[in-house]
Amino acid sequence: MTSEFEMRKQQLKEKYEAMSPIERKELKRLLKQKNLLAYRHGERIKRELLRLEARRAQMTCEHEDAHLSEIEDRIIHKKEQFLKILYDVKNRS
Repeated sequence: MTSEFEMRKQQLKEKYEAMSPIERKELKRLLKQKNLLAYRHGERIKRELLRLEARRAQMTCEHEDAHLSEIEDRIIHKKEQFLKILYDVKNRS
């Protein structure tokens, strides 16, 4: 399960080329200036990701494999949403 999860995360990184932290910071600044609603949506997604990652870590420690794959799917989906928002800004500017 987790090896598949790591593979899917790596595929996301390859699909949306990895950005440097400076470039990501600049894109967030542009997004905040030009489209505040999209910026807030991205921040909400980041908070949700943090919460899901904590839940995933807790389930991994407790060896609860029943819901782990569901949580991992939701994490991948949220990461893809967040990266789409950033790349839309990158492609527009």
